[in-house]
Amino acid sequence: MHLLLHLLRHLALHFGLFHARGGTLGNAVLLPWEIFLAVWMVASLRARRTVASETIPQRWQYLAPGLLGFVLVFLPETPWGWGVLGMRMYPDTLTLYVVGATLSWIGILFTLWARVCLGSFWSGRISVKEGHQLVQRGPYRLVRHPIYTGLFVAVLGAGLALGELRAAPGVAAVLLMYAIKLRREEAMLAPHLGDAYAAYRQRTPALFPGLGGWPAARQRSIATPPQ
Repeated sequence: MHLLLHLLRHLALHFGLFHARGGTLGNAVLLPWEIFLAVWMVASLRARRTVASETIPQRWQYLAPGLLGFVLVFLPETPWGWGVLGMRMYPDTLTLYVVGATLSWIGILFTLWARVCLGSFWSGRISVKEGHQLVQRGPYRLVRHPIYTGLFVAVLGAGLALGELRAAPGVAAVLLMYAIKLRREEAMLAPHLGDAYAAYRQRTPALFPGLGGWPAARQRSIATPPQ
């Protein structure tokens, strides 16, 4: 078994699948993110007209912690180094890296599945689309925000594969971003989708199966009325 693990580690290093020292994530973790970005850019060309949306200051209230989280997890190095945040949280093993890479793939694939099901109702910002309808098929039967769920799982996987102390606050910051965003998104959608959406929220978890409605949406709208 030890010999097999040694061989797998050697192959992983040879093909760039194992992350290098100094916080560089390997191809096994980065590739699903590259696929995600490519698909997202193409899919974003097909979206319905927006009839109401959040303001730029409102958007940055959740984007700020999210961007910080992605920087902490994915940025290989900074001019001044990572200091104590660059210390490892646990031994650098192939097993943990494979688990992290697997979570990254699972999360991204789950996200892409949700994106296909959402279709033209998707938007990068909190908004209401023309003829907006409640989507309950595919992963939306499991959680109300499967795109956020998938991306969080993928970030969690990347953080696990990285194994440095900075990954912990990075993953937490990304979770905070999605917790804030989904609350505001639901507060905007609720008046437009009516009783069907209220019933959907009652029976379907927000982000993670088994956690009920956490985090719950505020019962107020932040929509900018259409002009």
